[in-house]
Amino acid sequence: MSESTPFVQALGLHKTYAVHSGLGEKAKKIRAVDGVNFGIRRGEVFALVGESGSGKSTVGKLLLRLEEVSSGRVLIDGTDLLSLGKNDLRAFRRRIQMIFQDPFASLNPHMRVNEMLHEALAIHGLFKSGNQRNERIAELLQLVGLAPEFSSRYPHEFSGGQRQRISIARALAVEPEFIVADEAVSALDVSNQAQIINVLMDLKTDFGLTMLFISHNMAVVQNIADTVAVMYLGKMMEIAPAKDLFRSPKHPYTTALLSAIPVPEVARERKRIILQGDMPSPLDPPSGCVFRTRCSQASEHCAQVVPALTQTSPGRWVACHLHQTTLTESL
Repeated sequence: MSESTPFVQALGLHKTYAVHSGLGEKAKKIRAVDGVNFGIRRGEVFALVGESGSGKSTVGKLLLRLEEVSSGRVLIDGTDLLSLGKNDLRAFRRRIQMIFQDPFASLNPHMRVNEMLHEALAIHGLFKSGNQRNERIAELLQLVGLAPEFSSRYPHEFSGGQRQRISIARALAVEPEFIVADEAVSALDVSNQAQIINVLMDLKTDFGLTMLFISHNMAVVQNIADTVAVMYLGKMMEIAPAKDLFRSPKHPYTTALLSAIPVPEVARERKRIILQGDMPSPLDPPSGCVFRTRCSQASEHCAQVVPALTQTSPGRWVACHLHQTTLTESL
């Protein structure tokens, strides 16, 4: 692959679920992910943000084939993940791992920490001897800031922040290249959030990890992301380098999200924007632009035509009719 080719590529991703509302009624379709395109460069933190129900977590699962894509492609380091058979996919999973939102739910309550980490190493045939694996487990715990003697404990004996460190250690056990962190700090208090973010950033630097960081917390994203993509109701609204997006958001939805970041009143430059109403049901999305029902700048054109995700300046893309009179190169 050339240096300009993204390490991870989502190409026209769609994920549709069938929902049965009652006996004898025809199933309705929910488009949880609707034509999503983006690329993640090797070694960067790519943040995916938006309200609950926007499709962020589904995208993360599709990239790792924890859920099957309805249509589209996923390329990781040039490999078409959707073309891999069961055995090849299992081998490839060593390169791709996930950190889940709730560490207590994702850790087996009946297994000690050393048993969970030992299992991850054994599945992929790493560190063959028992002594090698024990040394590796001690190393992993130290990497995430836990004492090696904690390895004999069960998940319920740890705090929430410590459990998330164990989840990170388990993901790192197989030496992955790409990690999806799905709301990895949202269940933690502010102090633990900061500690876990520091752990993730140190690991990214030390091991050259590529990361998809999924979050609804723009303040957290501001401190960790290289690139930010904004989702709403299954569609991409805006993609931009983090510094550009936080300094000058283009999409009205992005502007509203950023206005909600808590800052001291004396330092506030943007007026707080309160979005009216709730996100529409994915069973019955609005025509045209899916954000138009909550957008103060929507026009009749917005109700009739779906805005394409269009490049408006080098390095950034926006799906909004207000910004499509400049460049017209689409993803």
